[in-house]
Amino acid sequence: MAFLFTIDCYHLLGFALGVITTIALVWSKLKKELKLFGGTTADDDASSSRGNDNDEEKDDDRKFSKCKSAGCVRCSRKNSVISAAAELLDNYQSEHPKKLPRRIESAVDNYEEILTKLKGSMQQPNIFFLPGLRTSPFWNSNSFSKDANVLKKSFNEINKEFCTAYAKTAGWITNVVPTGEWHIYHLINQGQVVEENAKCCPKTMKIARQMDSAMKNNLFGNVSFSVIIPGTHITPHYGPCNFRIRAHLALLAPTQCSLTVSGISKTWNAKDCLFFDDSFLHEVQHTGTDDHGPRAVLIIDLWHPDLKNAERNVIDYIFPGSGSGEKVNEHPIKKRL
Repeated sequence: MAFLFTIDCYHLLGFALGVITTIALVWSKLKKELKLFGGTTADDDASSSRGNDNDEEKDDDRKFSKCKSAGCVRCSRKNSVISAAAELLDNYQSEHPKKLPRRIESAVDNYEEILTKLKGSMQQPNIFFLPGLRTSPFWNSNSFSKDANVLKKSFNEINKEFCTAYAKTAGWITNVVPTGEWHIYHLINQGQVVEENAKCCPKTMKIARQMDSAMKNNLFGNVSFSVIIPGTHITPHYGPCNFRIRAHLALLAPTQCSLTVSGISKTWNAKDCLFFDDSFLHEVQHTGTDDHGPRAVLIIDLWHPDLKNAERNVIDYIFPGSGSGEKVNEHPIKKRL
């Protein structure tokens, strides 16, 4: 009896191992089919959330925050923007044969090769990279002392107009994020003035227009109020180009909200400015509760300080502002200031 019992145990063990092996093979095949048809498994989602920078470009949409606007230069218009820039560069060269900066011409002609070489790095703009510019995830305010002083001295005027705009429901755009809420109120959107919003904030517009470093006339220039609600995570992503520096004037600055650029995390200080290069991998996370309130900043895109005036003129010409074409909606913010 003991002998027969031992044989049955071996038979059962062999059967169980066979079932486990079959299940493993079926699961492996199922995972491949899911990937083939665009699906994901729990393992895939876990690896995606880790955000490995060496993943192929086809996985970027799962890793990084991406809006759904058909007119967004960063998310939807990459190829068409560069194609148009190449044509406009030819026109500019015909009109100004002796005024074309060599490094811009070279960057447009070789943009694919340049961006390919940047794959896997922490600085990886997804539209255009201009070689020869100094690189730093964060910039000291001394590099933009004039701009910082103007913004800080104008804090009360800007903050008052922000509060007026925030009390309204019209004019706000809600960006898509995995968790929480991120709301934008554009005064200048991708180089184009949003007239109704600008009328609501005339002093802020005047201040931005008087700033020499402000990027106002091309596709990469924005002036906007940005509000991030507690519990929001703007996942890691890259900006479109490396020749702008993004300035934040902090209007509401809970310490529970942080900006991480190329692995370096900082928080905002109310009434003060923060300068960073958004062509580096960056993300924002607000870990606070409703009691801590939202984070609110004025965003103004500035020219990289290494650019010459002639280069600024060419960039404005080949990347003309067009806005995003996105319709503004009433923003569903329940908790007011």
